[in-house]
Amino acid sequence: ERLAPNVRSLLEGDWPVLPRFTRGLRNTARQRFQKRVRYWRISYDDSVGKLHELDLASRDPKNSLRKLQLTDLISALYLKLQRFPDHFDQFAPTRLGNILRAADARPSRKYGLDATVCWPVLWLLLTSEERADVSKARSSLDFHAVAWCWSLLFLVWTPWAWWAAPASLIVCAAIYYGSMLSTAQLYGQLLDASFDLYHDRLYKALRFPLPDTSMTETVSGHQLTRFIRGDLSRDVRYVGSPDDAPDQAEQP
Repeated sequence: ERLAPNVRSLLEGDWPVLPRFTRGLRNTARQRFQKRVRYWRISYDDSVGKLHELDLASRDPKNSLRKLQLTDLISALYLKLQRFPDHFDQFAPTRLGNILRAADARPSRKYGLDATVCWPVLWLLLTSEERADVSKARSSLDFHAVAWCWSLLFLVWTPWAWWAAPASLIVCAAIYYGSMLSTAQLYGQLLDASFDLYHDRLYKALRFPLPDTSMTETVSGHQLTRFIRGDLSRDVRYVGSPDDAPDQAEQP
């Protein structure tokens, strides 16, 4: 159980920096994912364009089936793209790493909040009921990492049995592809939802003014992230106490 975070890091693609072997393997895996995601993005944009053309062309009932097929395809492609970061330079060499990196990147894209920096603070502002589902998903992710490790160790403990190697590898693959990826996806969705619903608590608890409009959301989020990280260089005029903080406040 103590090794679970380390095993999970290896499965995410945070491999030790060795000479050319791991470096080349990491780059090859990233390029494979990048090629696949690039194709999905082209297909997604093309399908959205075709659906828009059908809506503009006519409302003929004959187009209903085609619209339904395009809608299903767009939904499927959207779910696939949600498992990968927006930028290719953020890609990990494994599926698990890409799912978790995509979840960490979404709050920054939408609100300007770095999930790695802001999540520990936001976690303390959640109620026990709000933490429950996130904790359960995280614990389940660690549990699968432990189970994967035990399955791999089974290969080492029984080298004399011919069936140990295939059994160990099959169970490892089943845990990783059958359960761990879906658990990571759920954890990422819960993390994203926590920022969607409760990120305003960060501003109020730290006595920062809430963003005036959606256009200034990312700018305010970047500034709040820098404040939590401890490298905010400009002076900030706090709002009132955390209990009675207004939604807006002046800032020089």
